[in-house]
Amino acid sequence: MASTSETGHAKNVTNFQSLISFVTGYGAIYNHTKSKLQLSNLITKHATGQTDIGIVITDNTNYNNKVNERIAEFSDVKSLSTRLTNALETTDASPENKRCKRV
Repeated sequence: MASTSETGHAKNVTNFQSLISFVTGYGAIYNHTKSKLQLSNLITKHATGQTDIGIVITDNTNYNNKVNERIAEFSDVKSLSTRLTNALETTDASPENKRCKRV
């Protein structure tokens, strides 16, 4: 059975928000000695993570659009190459010129 759990960076950013909510629930009692783990720094890191996830999603969408455009552009190349190879086979060309790798 396939797994339905979510994984990846987006899920990590979401879980990080849950951590911030948990820490916020402690109120003034939560005052970590490490500056990286203080609430203000956690909130800043979460905002940075959300921004970065947005950038990745945008870049990935642009990449996928370009890949799809190229697939559409070259969709008929295989059939064209087959027709060209078959046409070459019907000629009096030498066997050396007729040799090619089939795709």
